[in-house]
Amino acid sequence: MGLFDNIAGDFKIKNGVLVKYRGKDSNVVIPSNVTAIGDGAFYKCESITSITIPNSLTTIGNYAFVGCTSLQSVTIPNSVTRTGDYAFAGCKSLTSITIPDSVTSIGAWAFNGCTSLASVTIPNLVTSIGNLAFNGCTSLTSITIPNSVTSIGVGICASCTQLTQINVDKGNANYTSIDGNLYTKDGKTLVQYAIGKKDTSFNIPSSVTSIGKWAFDGCTSLESITIPSSVTSIGRDSFIDCTSLTSITIPNSVTSIGERAFAGCTSLTSITIGNSVMTIGDNAFAGCTSLTSVTIGNSVTRIGNYAFYNCTALKSITIPNSVTSIGEYAFFECENLKTVYNLSTLNIQKGAETHGMVAKYAENVYND
Repeated sequence: MGLFDNIAGDFKIKNGVLVKYRGKDSNVVIPSNVTAIGDGAFYKCESITSITIPNSLTTIGNYAFVGCTSLQSVTIPNSVTRTGDYAFAGCKSLTSITIPDSVTSIGAWAFNGCTSLASVTIPNLVTSIGNLAFNGCTSLTSITIPNSVTSIGVGICASCTQLTQINVDKGNANYTSIDGNLYTKDGKTLVQYAIGKKDTSFNIPSSVTSIGKWAFDGCTSLESITIPSSVTSIGRDSFIDCTSLTSITIPNSVTSIGERAFAGCTSLTSITIGNSVMTIGDNAFAGCTSLTSVTIGNSVTRIGNYAFYNCTALKSITIPNSVTSIGEYAFFECENLKTVYNLSTLNIQKGAETHGMVAKYAENVYND
């Protein structure tokens, strides 16, 4: 039949790979000669409510069902070993998914934005779970990591606003659960905080040296977080959109603050950056609209692009003598930033749009 086994019907199939579905049916039965679902094969097929997958299938490709907003349930057969990146992303009507024991890998963003997904069982042969695999699954209340998992990406349950418990099989050699939160086995990395908890304060354990990317993303209950002196790095997006967080002290042990680390923390009123931090990442505090007090440690050499963008309550800032560069738009739209104390060698002038616009709105600039 040439290159394509079937191009006349709803299915475009090439050498056993379902390349594209072109139909409009609500209930779809994939032909039994299909061995793989290609990348984007069902992209934004919004009419589909159910799919029957044959036992011949071994692979679900990247973006395979992305944007299938009416898809309610899927049973993946035991023949499948891999679900690709973004495989079911945006399937907002998906309430349940059965992942068979044959699957060994769950791709990055695989179930991103599946807002109706209330439960998921990860089988015992899965060895890797990709970055942000369950990001934005706002109905998910708990998840269990089996002992087979050796690799977990960052932010696997970021923005899962109902998640109160992350369980890890006690036999897992690489990860552990402490009070329902996910850590590496040695306790040195806080991988994911279960943000659906109702606690208003949290003390990060003293064993932790690194706070993972997206670890607290979207946590709306925590008002205060204590970071111990054992922590040396705060990952990008780690506290993004923690909208109830009011104040935080970054200890002297921390050397780097990642991009967007505290962006969108709209209740944050004060921040103290320790004396070991050398770089404040791009957008690190962007959109912290209640921020009135910022103390920048004396080891900071660079303030990143948009670092304090739209911090509309900020009235004054001291630039320490260690700072050698301020990124583009670092203080853009800080309309109430009227006083700048410049201890650095940078030539900061009132009303100037240079040096991250730190003095664009200033009435007084004091150069040391």
